[in-house]
Amino acid sequence: MGPSKANEMLLLGRTFTAQEMVDCGLISRLIESDGFRDKVLAIADQAAQFSVSAVRTTKRLIRGIDVELLEKVNREEMHALGERMESAESIESIRQFIEAGKKKKAKL
Repeated sequence: MGPSKANEMLLLGRTFTAQEMVDCGLISRLIESDGFRDKVLAIADQAAQFSVSAVRTTKRLIRGIDVELLEKVNREEMHALGERMESAESIESIRQFIEAGKKKKAKL
């Protein structure tokens, strides 16, 4: 998924159709519901033909770089989240949310 689609999802809260997810590479394929179980088992059987150690090695090589990057990004996101949570804007928003909940409860 490219940055523009990711931004649509993260910043605008957009949801994507299954076909859109295939088109942007987030998922590899769609499997129709008719015969779903048999199709999934056929894919699993195909995957089971490969050496377990070869698959593990390939996954490690493919994901190895991603893991380091994801951990770095996660640290940065957690720092930014902490800053946001401590901001006056965030504290006021939480206060308003709590007050609205109290008002709803009082009406019951």
